[in-house]
Amino acid sequence: MKIKYIKTCVLVIILAVFSSCNNDDNEPDLSVDYYPFTAADTENLLVDVPEVSDVLTYTNQQGEELSFQVSRSINGPTRSSTLINFAFRAGENTFRYDVQNIEMDFLGSPDPSKVFTFAIGKTPDNELKGIIEFVLWNAIDDSTISSTETIVLDFDASTTQLSFNGMVYENVITIYSQNEASIGTYFGVERNMHTIYYDKNYGIVGFDDTFDNEWRIEN
Repeated sequence: MKIKYIKTCVLVIILAVFSSCNNDDNEPDLSVDYYPFTAADTENLLVDVPEVSDVLTYTNQQGEELSFQVSRSINGPTRSSTLINFAFRAGENTFRYDVQNIEMDFLGSPDPSKVFTFAIGKTPDNELKGIIEFVLWNAIDDSTISSTETIVLDFDASTTQLSFNGMVYENVITIYSQNEASIGTYFGVERNMHTIYYDKNYGIVGFDDTFDNEWRIEN
C-alpha cells in the first residue's frame, strides 16, 4: 500500500494563530509585538524541520508504506492577524511569532488537500503551544460529524523511550484516541490510527492502527 480534551476557547485561539500564519516575513514590521522562541523552549522544539518536497515514510511489520510529501514548511518568524482584524482590516499583521510548521499530503494522492499537519509556536500569551492534525486519526470532535480531532500537545506529559531501526527516541509522548474502531476511509486508506508516538525533538516517529499495525518512520 503506497501511498482532547481542552477548553474550546483555547483550541480556537491556537488554530486561529497557526492557520493564519504567513511565510512571507522578509520585511518584518518591527512596530508589532514579536514572540520568539526562547532557550527554555529548546527542549520542546524539533532539531530538524522537514523542507518542502521532502518525503516522510512510515513502514509497518508487513513492509507496507504510508508516504507523505511536505507541501508547506516554516521554521522561524512568521506573521498572524487576529480574527477581529481579519474581519475589519483584512490582512493586517498584528503580531509576529516563531513557529515550526509542516503540512503534508499523501505522496501521489489525487487529493491535494493537506492530510497531516504539525505546528508548534509561540502564542500571543507568550506560551509554547503545539498541535497535530492527522486525517487518519480515528478520534472525532463531534459524534454527529466526521471532523478529525485536533490533538493539542501536552509538553508536560510523561515520556518514554522508543527504539527501532537503529534509533533510540528518548522523549516520546504517547497519545491515545480512546477509540478502537475505524471511522471510515480516506481514498481507500483506513482512518483507524489510535495511537501516536511523538518525540519532543524528532516529531511524529510512529503510530499504531486498530489492525495491530505498527507504523514507524524510516530514518
